[in-house]
Amino acid sequence: MLEFIWPHRDKIELLARNDLLVPLLTRHIQTIVALLLSVNVPWRKNGSNDQHYEYMLTYSIGGFGVLLDTLFKKSTPLSPGQISKALSRALNEIAIQVNIK
Repeated sequence: MLEFIWPHRDKIELLARNDLLVPLLTRHIQTIVALLLSVNVPWRKNGSNDQHYEYMLTYSIGGFGVLLDTLFKKSTPLSPGQISKALSRALNEIAIQVNIK
């Protein structure tokens, strides 16, 4: 996803620095979620309770939006590779801690 949006980073940075990115995302999140739910994927069963997926997508997109807002407010945002590496490292550390307990 980061690689996909990276060519548009100047627009995202402009929105973030003017505190418009999160409100814009919030205004359109239901449309984004509905669009994603309309995509047929093999792991989501037909007739399943889309409300569960709607909550998960809303949570994930909202968190990703806040992450983008935070990153693009910095004077020199990290590259997509640096961001992915940092997120992967943090998730691995969490997974290790969960498995220890």
